[in-house]
Amino acid sequence: MRERRVVEWSVRVLPDRPFYGGSIESDNDTCQEIAKGILRHVDGVRSATVLPDIENVCSHCGEPWTERSDTYNGGCCGADEEAAGDGKDETP
Repeated sequence: MRERRVVEWSVRVLPDRPFYGGSIESDNDTCQEIAKGILRHVDGVRSATVLPDIENVCSHCGEPWTERSDTYNGGCCGADEEAAGDGKDETP
């Protein structure tokens, strides 16, 4: 019978400001500085690792990606419809 076992615990730290519109590099640098601060000032910490949450979105409007196709997102915006053209019915 399958059983669930805790293998490791972790603590997730969220910065005090959201990272919307910044560059990936500058956001990563900010998080790396936070991780270094945690290691300097918090006892009992073995490591502090920066792990971004990644989601697939439409490159035109930023809506969440909902389709199996890599090129058509179900017509989430006019640019998606236009970019898809005749290939919108194709799914991998």
